[in-house]
Amino acid sequence: EQFRSACDTVFNARQAQRKQEDVRKHENRRTLEDLCEQLEQLVRPGDKGATDRDDQTMRRLLRERQEQWNEQSRGFGPALREIESRFNKAKAAVEAMLSARARSRESAVWETLAAKERLCDELDGLVQSGAGAAEPAERSALALEQWMALPALPVAWEQKMTARRDA
Repeated sequence: EQFRSACDTVFNARQAQRKQEDVRKHENRRTLEDLCEQLEQLVRPGDKGATDRDDQTMRRLLRERQEQWNEQSRGFGPALREIESRFNKAKAAVEAMLSARARSRESAVWETLAAKERLCDELDGLVQSGAGAAEPAERSALALEQWMALPALPVAWEQKMTARRDA
């Protein structure tokens, strides 16, 4: 009975330690899943995420989540591979969204530059054609109206294009 009692004490202590470890692993896994969910939420359309935040905020949130991930995932091996894969996919989606935003902004600048260039060319054509005074004045006013409807370019470009338009 003493031997059995000693064995039970050892086994109960070992089982309690395993339970604590399982609880800790489960909590850590839940924390990592929450980090994945937070990243996925940043790119989910319709959620208060990508549309309400600027790029700098998105990059900061991504960096913070990566730091939290690194801190929480230490010491856990193959059991977390699927969660790690999910985290990496979510991270890649956020980075792809940020990259697409940058390309979109750049494209908009080039489209605006091209539109202002076309207006300048049109005005140059009016000057060179030497048409009657009424038609160029109307067309010039219309071109100025179209110019004002376009978004502004970076300052240096806007100054040069405005100087060309005015000339």
